[in-house]
Amino acid sequence: MEAEYKKLSPTPDKFPQFVKHVISTAAKPYDFGADKFKATKAPMFFIHGDADGVRFEHIAEMYRLKGGGEIHGDMMPRPASRLAILPDTTHVTLMNRMTTIVPMINNFLDAKPPKQ
Repeated sequence: MEAEYKKLSPTPDKFPQFVKHVISTAAKPYDFGADKFKATKAPMFFIHGDADGVRFEHIAEMYRLKGGGEIHGDMMPRPASRLAILPDTTHVTLMNRMTTIVPMINNFLDAKPPKQ
């Protein structure tokens, strides 16, 4: 990671400060707010690993706020937002799953809005 940082960063000599900043930021709780999240008009695609450090309940809550998880998709129009949980995948190893993720993302981005 340090080699890539040094290669791509406009401040290649500041990698230690970058790491401290990332750790500091990650240590602070952040809440976008359910009201703001729900009010966002764009559909969202939640991609999560089954071995991720983010709780399933949190992902499910966000998905529900965007209209998912509350309807039977065979009986009603499916929500525009989507959820994918990948097996044997962590928050970090998602990047190793591009052959699985990219087609799903392309399908999501190419989708027409569902009729309500």
